[in-house]
Amino acid sequence: MPNSLFNPEGNIPHFYEQGLVPVIFSEPAARMARLVAAHRPQNLLETAAGTGIATRAMLELGQPVANYTVTDFNQAALDIAREKAGTGTGLSYQTADAMDLPFPTGQFDTLLCQFGIMLFPDKQKAYQEARRVLSLGGHFLFSVWDAHARNPFAAVLTREIERFFETDIPRFFDTPYGYNSVDVIRTALQDKGFGDIRAHVVRARVSIDDPRRFAEGFVFGTQFREQIKARGADATALRDRIADAFVKELNGETALQYILLEATAI
Repeated sequence: MPNSLFNPEGNIPHFYEQGLVPVIFSEPAARMARLVAAHRPQNLLETAAGTGIATRAMLELGQPVANYTVTDFNQAALDIAREKAGTGTGLSYQTADAMDLPFPTGQFDTLLCQFGIMLFPDKQKAYQEARRVLSLGGHFLFSVWDAHARNPFAAVLTREIERFFETDIPRFFDTPYGYNSVDVIRTALQDKGFGDIRAHVVRARVSIDDPRRFAEGFVFGTQFREQIKARGADATALRDRIADAFVKELNGETALQYILLEATAI
């Protein structure tokens, strides 16, 4: 494992937006937006919005929403979301912690969270806060990734990381691909005041137009980069190794498998 200075250009949200959004987040965002829109929300909250791909998908549907509040813990990510999605009527952006939301009880009729729940340190608190800010009968819609084995890109990614480091292997990607038991999630939601819980397992195929940029998104566009830095590893060499594996094994496309969940505040 070679050592080098860790000094990539650009911040984490930049690499996330350029590398990961086009491949693994755009298709789920479009599907999620249609599901949310079916409930015709008028007071919509989005948590863990990142760079706003689900926000853009919602706006592209052209369905009026009286108040749409977009939040994320990371201001730099929200800045990109605002730049990409704009500031239309009723649309606002605010930094917020999904486990400690700065909103009154019952303010929203719908809450959207795309691929954020897996990353929350206290999922029970996040579910509790989601229920608190939703009105009775409000809708909570969110998505989680299925396991590495069901997402070929993630399986290749984690295998190459293990081979690169050999010892003291960073386990960052165990988190986003490790929370997918529908039974566990359903029980947690029921415990926090949700009912009518429905889960949809979705499988799709997407193109990988630029494997190097895709690999760069994982290495430089997530908090994984901090684990690389802490080990004094050569991030560029790791990116290249992952990109080469994507080229050889994925042939310009990959399957995605994720779970869309809907729950009603009761």
